[in-house]
Amino acid sequence: MPATTVYQLPYPAATDPADVPADMQRLANRIEVAVAPGTAGGQIPVWDNTAKVWAPRAQPSYGTTLPASPADGQEHVLVDSTTNPTYTWRFRFNASSSSAYKWEFVGGAPAFVQVGSQESTTTVATWLNLTTIGPQFIAPRAGDYLALANAYGVHSVSGTTLSFGIAINDTTPSITGAGGAAGANGFTAQMIQQRATVVAGDALRARYYNGAAGTAQWGNRQLCVTPVRVS
Repeated sequence: MPATTVYQLPYPAATDPADVPADMQRLANRIEVAVAPGTAGGQIPVWDNTAKVWAPRAQPSYGTTLPASPADGQEHVLVDSTTNPTYTWRFRFNASSSSAYKWEFVGGAPAFVQVGSQESTTTVATWLNLTTIGPQFIAPRAGDYLALANAYGVHSVSGTTLSFGIAINDTTPSITGAGGAAGANGFTAQMIQQRATVVAGDALRARYYNGAAGTAQWGNRQLCVTPVRVS
């Protein structure tokens, strides 16, 4: 049998119990909360309207996958590693959502990916990956994500247009940034934000476009990804 923790509240008992609803009498006198053995103390009790009892507030589960059969309002912290995670995302399950993606993001920092080296291409007029692809992030779940990327580009020919965007795998980015590079000693800094719907395993990645003959280079390549809602 679970142990019983008694929460004494600073309210006086009713002079005439008949004048006070039963639930208010419980609040006025004491609240008895069933606590499973080994449960950490200090939890704030919540009312379980199904069982008609006070119970400890459920803590979010934690792991590299989401629960298979969640209850409405259930929360889970999704990580890519339980020992050294690169992202820690908290989700809440919304059973009433009309979306197929019912796990809604409620907190956590973006996943951050960076390519420190400056890399170049002489290929013209096509969207491409550089030697080090991306930066890119592989979506762990199908859903909607926000991606924010930045980079700077230089070109050997003054005024050449360079473009940069966020793509799903090796597609053409639907939103791009472009600027005129002011020669080898100048640069065009670009930042792109995009919302994308992907399936699990898709890569959100930065891709590049060289507008004219000559050598185009990009550096300071960074990508931040935050989920909106997932399946």
